[in-house]
Amino acid sequence: MAYCTKCGGEIPEGTSSCRSCDKGTIDAQGSFPDSAAVPKITGDDYVTFIGNNSGKYLARFNKFGMEGSECFRFTWHWPAFFVTSLWMMYRKLYGWAILAFISQLIPLVQLVAPIFWPIMAHYLYYRHAKKNLIQIKQVPSSEETRRTGIAARGGVSPVALSIGILAVLTLFGVLSAVAIPMHSDFLKRAKVQSVVRSMVSVKMALVEAKTAKGRYIDCANAGDVQSRLGVTLDNPYIAKISIKSGAITATVHTTGGQFTSDADGKTLILSPDETGSSWTWGGTVPARYWSEMANRALKDALVESPPR
Repeated sequence: MAYCTKCGGEIPEGTSSCRSCDKGTIDAQGSFPDSAAVPKITGDDYVTFIGNNSGKYLARFNKFGMEGSECFRFTWHWPAFFVTSLWMMYRKLYGWAILAFISQLIPLVQLVAPIFWPIMAHYLYYRHAKKNLIQIKQVPSSEETRRTGIAARGGVSPVALSIGILAVLTLFGVLSAVAIPMHSDFLKRAKVQSVVRSMVSVKMALVEAKTAKGRYIDCANAGDVQSRLGVTLDNPYIAKISIKSGAITATVHTTGGQFTSDADGKTLILSPDETGSSWTWGGTVPARYWSEMANRALKDALVESPPR
């Protein structure tokens, strides 16, 4: 078995070129070059070429027959699963990075690509390292110069690292611009809707009291609501509440912090019509906080406690 002097790949007898790099390797007499012509690559060479995390990669390289007969072995690489092209750029596999990116855009192929690249990642990097090491060691030079050349051609790409950091910062910025306001709006809605539910409870008790006494009971504050209607209001988002001629008025409590909203200090009013058969919402609290659920809350309360 002969080896290619360009990339170090095995060349079966009977062939005239390396299948890996497609470079001619037969001399004028038609004989294959001796495998001894291929520079010997040591574990230290790979360590110098890999740089960061060399121990982990070297363990995978040994599976491929780093110092013997080369063969593919199944491995899995998580960075190549999550950020395939970015990892390849980081490890200076620029051609493979472009191919990996394109494969994720092709229908059907994009279904296989997320599994294929993590399986092949270590082997592709091993072949890349071996090819470059052979090329560097074939050039006559001092050991110090050779080590410097190996470290320069290998290692990691600062450009890819910068792109990765920029991508993370961009993602964080998008989340900050979209997710945080959505979460804040959800909290504000929950605050006002809690007030709505408490007011519906007061309304149901008020209707029952009217049925018993023939009139709506007025209440000046939460204490009156508890003593006259039997409803205890322990809602932290109600600053004050009163009832006048059947109309229930609640002021939204200003709690501050992340719950602060344009509803704080404003009022919600739930009032009956002249017959008492229909109730409507109003007040100064923006409707977007309660309009979707206020009338539904009234209907649900009627189902749970139908009027007598």
